[in-house]
Amino acid sequence: GNEGNPAPKKSKKKYYSKKGDSWNMMYKRLAEYKEANEGSIEIPDMPEGEKTNPDTKKLESLQRWCTAQVSRQRRYSQGCQHQDESSLDACQMTEERIEKLREIGFPLVPSYDEMFEKLAAHKAETGILEVEEEDDKELFAWTKEQKKMLSQHFEGHPVSLSDDQIQNLKSLGFEKGGRGKGGPVVFDVGSEEKKWDSMLEVLIEYKEEHGSFALPVHDPSMPKPMKKLKFWVRTQRMEFKKLKQGTTSSLTARRLQLLNATGIDLAPK
Repeated sequence: GNEGNPAPKKSKKKYYSKKGDSWNMMYKRLAEYKEANEGSIEIPDMPEGEKTNPDTKKLESLQRWCTAQVSRQRRYSQGCQHQDESSLDACQMTEERIEKLREIGFPLVPSYDEMFEKLAAHKAETGILEVEEEDDKELFAWTKEQKKMLSQHFEGHPVSLSDDQIQNLKSLGFEKGGRGKGGPVVFDVGSEEKKWDSMLEVLIEYKEEHGSFALPVHDPSMPKPMKKLKFWVRTQRMEFKKLKQGTTSSLTARRLQLLNATGIDLAPK
């Protein structure tokens, strides 16, 4: 009687320790499907009438698994670390699994490192880290996700980025700004300076055209660019006042020098 007991106990233990092997089992099932379907890993939707068929159920679970792999690899590429399988926020993806999925022909998004290199190249070319959605949808979404995680990190919350990844993003130029609705605003100095410089150009053009810095009195029918310029000039004067009072100001030595060179009076009006 005693000899029969250890076997089921052992197999039960084996079942739990091999829980992670379900991934390999599904992968094997996909490889078999690919072989039986002329090299295709596209699993079509099943007709309603066939949904009770055991083979159909197997295919549907394989289809769900494939969908999950694509979204998990996308999350992994955005910085989600491989955590404990049972953790709900784990992306349950590793480099080894990605390699296997690539081998079988999965449509995978570029890796985290590839996306980081892409953003670094974008900055080298444009001088800024801001990416327009219409220029590169994939890089836009990836950059947005990095900024979101950095904002959480600056708030003191744990994020799925590694210390190295956080450091790399900072060294690329991302900084903590003032508070926004969802926590600290994450911006990059290059983008901010480019926007500021373009407004300075507008101010210089205005003076050349009108002979002075006297801006028209506000009225509701005022064109939007003029409203924007008035608001910008008012902001510079407020920041100049802060500087004089010794409080934190966005008016850096560079900005102050450029404004002084135009001849504008920065004393608040």
